Order: sequence, then C-alpha cells, then structure tokens
Amino acid sequence: MQQTTLMSTLIKERRTRRRKAICINTPTPGQLLNEVCHILDLNPNDVKSGRRFTRLVKGKSMFLYLGRSFGFQIADMGRLVKMNHSSVLYHLNGYDDLLDKSKMYYDGNLAQEVRLMKDKLRSRLINCL
Repeated sequence: MQQTTLMSTLIKERRTRRRKAICINTPTPGQLLNEVCHILDLNPNDVKSGRRFTRLVKGKSMFLYLGRSFGFQIADMGRLVKMNHSSVLYHLNGYDDLLDKSKMYYDGNLAQEVRLMKDKLRSRLINCL
C-alpha cells in the first residue's frame, strides 16, 4: 500500500518536472519542413512528393535528421513527407553515415552545415523559458 503511494508520488513529480521544461513556441514538423525548405530554397510540396531529385532528397534528409534532433516522432515526420516509418529510419541511418564520412574525409563541411542550420532553426522557431 505504502509502496504504491510512493510510486504514484514519484510519477507525479516526474511529470511536473517534465512540464516545466516545455517551450513556449515548440515547432510542429510542418513548420520545421517549411523552414528547412526556405533555407535550402526548395518548395515544400516538392519535398513532400515522391520525386527523387538530388536537391529534394537532400532537403528531405535534412528535415528528417533535424526533426529527430528536435524530438519529433518518426511516424509523424514520415506521414508528412509520405514515407513509411521504416523508410524514415533507413534515411536517418544513411544520413548519420554520411555525416560521419563528411567529418572524416571532407573536413566536416556537411556536419558544419547541419550544425549551422540547426542553430538557425532553433533561434527562429523556439523560445524556451
């Protein structure tokens, strides 16, 4: 009895701690996609389509990678760009490998570009307490 009460108290405390860290302007996946497309000079409808031009795939990969770092659900991001969640995971793993290779062989140009874009998006989209 007492142990159950203690557990429920701990769970309530944990929930209230989480609520304090919530941001005022938490972006939606759609807003993030629009911002990524704006920065990369792409049309969001083209990125959402099934077309596989290099520019569009790069924009889609960047959106998925940044969306994961912002904490969006994989299924939500996949639904937005019309991809299965397993395809999103495959995309993300490939992009992680590409970033690692970029750091090793190309002086980290892609990794630096991603870092700059992430900072720019955070400053434009999020105002945390």
